[in-house]
Amino acid sequence: MMKKILVLLLFMTLIVPTGTAVYANTAENGNYEVTMPEYSYVYETDNSQVAPTSAGSPQSNDSYMEAYFRGLTENYGNNTNSTCGYVAGAMLLSYYDSYLNDNIVGELYDVQSAGEDTNMIVRNSSPGVMHESFPKGMSDDVYFEELLKLEYKSLQAKLYSIGSSIRFNKPGTYGSIDSLGGTTAQLMQEVLTSYLKDNDFSENHEFFIEPCEETSEEGIKSFVKEQIDAGYPVYVSASDGENGHAAICYDYSGSGSSMTLYVHMGTSAGTHYNIQRKYKSLKGAFVLKFEDEDGNNKMEHTHSYNYEVTQNGKTTNYCYCNSGILTTNNTQWKEYIPPQDFDGYLTVPNWVTGIDDEVFKYNSNLKTVDFEANSILTEIKKETFANCTNLTSVTIPASVTSIGQNAFYGCSSLETVVFEAGSNLTYIAEGAFEGTAIDEIIIPESVQQIGKGAFWSCEDLTTIRILKSVNSGELPVFADEYTGNTQDIYPSLEV
Repeated sequence: MMKKILVLLLFMTLIVPTGTAVYANTAENGNYEVTMPEYSYVYETDNSQVAPTSAGSPQSNDSYMEAYFRGLTENYGNNTNSTCGYVAGAMLLSYYDSYLNDNIVGELYDVQSAGEDTNMIVRNSSPGVMHESFPKGMSDDVYFEELLKLEYKSLQAKLYSIGSSIRFNKPGTYGSIDSLGGTTAQLMQEVLTSYLKDNDFSENHEFFIEPCEETSEEGIKSFVKEQIDAGYPVYVSASDGENGHAAICYDYSGSGSSMTLYVHMGTSAGTHYNIQRKYKSLKGAFVLKFEDEDGNNKMEHTHSYNYEVTQNGKTTNYCYCNSGILTTNNTQWKEYIPPQDFDGYLTVPNWVTGIDDEVFKYNSNLKTVDFEANSILTEIKKETFANCTNLTSVTIPASVTSIGQNAFYGCSSLETVVFEAGSNLTYIAEGAFEGTAIDEIIIPESVQQIGKGAFWSCEDLTTIRILKSVNSGELPVFADEYTGNTQDIYPSLEV
């Protein structure tokens, strides 16, 4: 008798069964016109080590646009010999390549983000394009001759090649551009239009470029704010009176004339920099939109797979929208898009805080579910893994406090359910493991309630063990019919 009491101290056993725009319909091959306010200037080379401002909006990374440009620390063109306009144009295209359609930038120009971490905010290296490397002190003639040799590797070189051809064929059109690498916003719109019209993917897609017609600082800032609020990064140009610079604006703080615009400078000055800190006068702006002028026929997202993760000798490529990686500060999985080479063995990253209703429901490819160490997952919601008929095992991390209704319902191959040591689980909802193939389960001592039918139709289930000492409180509250065999519940308890 004493032996039985000592054993029961460890566990108990239950026996149970705006303005005029540059527009192009890329399905057509005709002439196109550009209408822009007249201004032109030379963009200077800016390789200064100016520290980015710490003022302004916090690093929220709530949108992919913000997270992408903040994290674009390596994979953008090298702004040398006054080529910032081409660098900015390439950044704009590379963003849309990852965000919207992988064919916007051809594979010969793509540079993936590669590493071991699934947290891309921590990795801080967005996918993009080649950052060219040249010896210092090259003359303009030699530099641009070498840059053109990279036309089929470097997107900046490709855009520069287009720009050079346009300038040669339309001399004097763009005002005074004194350097070989100089551009204007007007010229860059033509360059982007030409690039996209020549791109094979664009035959069945529309796009247009919308310039800001306002020339006042407040008018330009109002345009930029409106576009960013609508989800579009903005190509902006500014001047210090003698020299100019082009960059991609994706964030702002304040309002009106006191608004601060934050840009990716395309230089070492920073990825979140107040452009007017150095270039006081705003000159213009435009946005590239993959839709028609009326906002219709928007290009649908297709997966880019530009994020590469290598763990345990295995490399997997993800699109930014895949829940397998963290690209924004949304740590709640609302959907899961399997990577290209998904083999059925799922490891949930440790930054995931919750898995929403029905995320994996009816996923017949899923075989096992594991969680990275130090998981902060707090809940598995309603029908999250319901009817995953090939799922065989799952380990529930200690951080989970609740398992939702029918969370694993109908997982007919699920034989093994393990709760991590030190579990904080308090609630197992009704039908949570109904229709599974488990034959034994050990309930953590933290559990306070098990819902109706939690183990209904578990035909192989013979033992439920509750890790709860006699001195630690009463048994969990079992709702009626939690196993479908209530008459055997209480008589089977030996205390």
